[in-house]
Amino acid sequence: MLATARPADDAWCRAAGAAEVVDYRDPDPAGRLRALAPGGVDLFIDTSGHLDLPAAVELLADGGRIVLLAGGSQRLTLPVGPLYTHDRRILGFAISTAATARPGRGRDRPQPAARRNRATSDCRAFGGWSS
Repeated sequence: MLATARPADDAWCRAAGAAEVVDYRDPDPAGRLRALAPGGVDLFIDTSGHLDLPAAVELLADGGRIVLLAGGSQRLTLPVGPLYTHDRRILGFAISTAATARPGRGRDRPQPAARRNRATSDCRAFGGWSS
């Protein structure tokens, strides 16, 4: 697992399982992450709310996923080609709905938290940074 964080949080990220931590203020965080995961990342989780979507999509391995947890008012440019030609996905996840059943959903349909847990179970890397 890879992470982006400020240097003061490096030890916390490593204790949480990060093999490498990239300073999100680095002039080229995407380049640093690409060097650390040359085959791409399976899962990119953005909690910053300042996602560079084209850079994040390019960091994904074939079949990789981006999960957005912040940035509801951010307007992004969608790089369509690399998404569908490499079977990549972008998902939104609202923590406020993680444990609540929503009206109209069948009981056999996985709830958001269950889908998130499955989505993160095979991740190689994640990160997020402000541009």
